[in-house]
Amino acid sequence: MERDWLKLFDIIDNFMEETHMQWNHGDWLSLLSKVNRAGLIMDPDELGKLIERERERRLKK
Repeated sequence: MERDWLKLFDIIDNFMEETHMQWNHGDWLSLLSKVNRAGLIMDPDELGKLIERERERRLKK
């Protein structure tokens, strides 16, 4: 389980860097695809909330 979280956060970190924290629908679909290909099962709404919180956290730095 811990490895899954590490994998997920690595994917999210790459996503944030690639999109410069400004994504569009195509970017979102790509993120969902990467998460699925990594074998992670995540509700899209929960993933959306997670990346929004991460963007807020990074912007506060």
